[in-house]
Amino acid sequence: VVEQMRGGTFALEDGVPSLRNVRAGRPASGRGWLGITPREAYLTADVTLIPLLPAWLTLLLAALFTVGAWLREGRR
Repeated sequence: VVEQMRGGTFALEDGVPSLRNVRAGRPASGRGWLGITPREAYLTADVTLIPLLPAWLTLLLAALFTVGAWLREGRR
């Protein structure tokens, strides 16, 4: 299978090979490197967005930092 696909095998004792993008039909391995053919064959099934902080807490923190910066600058 490896020879038919023009690929190669690596022994991990020799070190981890570097990864490279290669075009379809090109050799997929070389001395110390491993080729990956990007095919864009993926499907995003679902995306969930969760806020890091509630909006009111974000606004409160922004206001506190603004007032703190104003007070600090006013002391100079």
